[in-house]
Parts: sequence; structure tokens; C-alpha cells
Amino acid sequence: MKLLTQQAGARSWTIALLDYFQKRFFRVYPLFAVTAIVLSCMSFENQHRFFRTGYRPHVFWTLPLEIEYYFVIPAFVMVALGMRRYWWLGAVPLSVWIVHEGFYTYRASHMALAPHLHTFMAGSLGAVVFVKSDLWIKKTGFNFRWWHTLALRVAFQGLFFDWIHKDPVPASQGFGFVSVQMTTVFVIEMVRPSCISTMFEWSVVYLLHSFVIDYPPVSHQKKYFNRFFARFALILLLATASYHLIEYPSQLLAQRISRFLNARDGKESGGGLIRFTCMERISMRKQKVPVEEK
Repeated sequence: MKLLTQQAGARSWTIALLDYFQKRFFRVYPLFAVTAIVLSCMSFENQHRFFRTGYRPHVFWTLPLEIEYYFVIPAFVMVALGMRRYWWLGAVPLSVWIVHEGFYTYRASHMALAPHLHTFMAGSLGAVVFVKSDLWIKKTGFNFRWWHTLALRVAFQGLFFDWIHKDPVPASQGFGFVSVQMTTVFVIEMVRPSCISTMFEWSVVYLLHSFVIDYPPVSHQKKYFNRFFARFALILLLATASYHLIEYPSQLLAQRISRFLNARDGKESGGGLIRFTCMERISMRKQKVPVEEK
């Protein structure tokens, strides 16, 4: 938004895009790199056990799709900013398209971006909804009452556990359609954070959970609740350790690079693009005060 209102030149836009891409890189890929190195040091048996390499390289197949979509996000943000207060005129048909694609498009592992595009777009639309909601809350001075929080918690818990245990959307071939539920969960967590977002870093859990789930002393437990609580505790410990050892330092490095780039351009840190990065908003709220004090 600043670049648009100031009619910034090519240099400012180039620096803003470099800042955007380096933030995306340091948000995810250091963890992927460390995971790949750890896997390469394991025996073939353990590689197969913990990352199921016999039938797919787990979540690594999504990397090309994520990289492709990184080039879509700036265009999406520009359109959303350009529509200003009429952003909902684009959000409504986009929501209809996302639901239609979710119901009628076949998608599975190792496919191109096109059949998975609506999933990514749902996340970006959720980020726009959050930004608009956050701006409205700050502008109006809205205060959450206990019944507002209770309503959000009920909606969150219902969607969260439906997503985990049983998808309410009718089953179809390929991947199930959970984009709308997941996006709603993320938006609620960003608007009114709970212990879920405090305890877990989603990218860590998504990437590393198989190291716990397929760990023989855990997976061979005969009783369901023994397996459940063992997995819950170990995933929490692994996610916490990974976040503080890899992800948090990577984000601090990204912020230092961002300050360097903004200093080169003679601007203050934090451009318009960063407001539309979804889960990064929660992390930045936690990091802003201690980082600025250094």
C-alpha cells in the first residue's frame, strides 16, 4: 500500500520483492534442509520407517508447488490492495470458485500446481480476511467480550476436530476438501489466539510429525490413549525444539536482512506485502518487542 500511494519507482519495488522472497525462503526452507540432511544420515530402514520413502517422499513433493505459488502471491496482493474497500466483490466469487474446485477437482500427490491452486488461494483469501478484520478491530476499538471469545472457541473446536477425525465434506477420489475448514481455523487463531497456536508451529508439526508417529515404541503401544498422549507430548517437544533451534533463528536472520534492504532503500522496515503472509503474523507479534530491543 505504501509503494502504491508513494508511486514508488522500480528500485523500491525490486527491494520490496527481494524482501518478500527472502522472508518466504527463511520461513520454511532451513527446516526442510536440516530435515533432508538428517534423513540422509539415517539408514535405509529408518528412512523408510520415519519418512515413508517407499511410496512418496512425504511432504517434499509440495516444494515446487509452494515455490510456484510464491510468484502468484504478489499479484494476488496487488489486486486485493487495488480493490480497496471493495475487496469483498472479488472475495465472494473467489470463495465460490474455491468451494467448486474443492468438490469437483481431482487432486493427489505429485501433481502440478493447477489442481491444488484453490487450496493455496483459500489460504491467501483467509489472510486478506484477517488483515481486513484486524484493521477494523483497531479502527473501531472493538473489544472481545467473553461471549465473542466463547463463540470463536466453539467454532474453532468444531472445525478443528472435524478436520482431524472426520471430514464433513462427502468423500471423493484424491485428497479430501478441507481448505475452507483449515483456513477458518487459521483466521480464528490469528484474530483470537488460543493455546493451539502458542504450543504448535504448524510447519514444524506438518513436516516432522512422522518421526514421532512412526517411532516403534510409540506406534506399537496397544492402548489408544497411550499412543495418543505419547504422540501429543513428543510432537510438542519436537516442535518446540525445532522452532527454537531452527525456525526462530531463521526468522531473526530474515528480519535483519529485511532491515538491511529497507535501509538500502531509505525506508522503514515492514512493507505492505508482509501484512498478507498468513501464519507469519503470529510469529512477528511474539518477536517484535525482543528483536527491537536488541
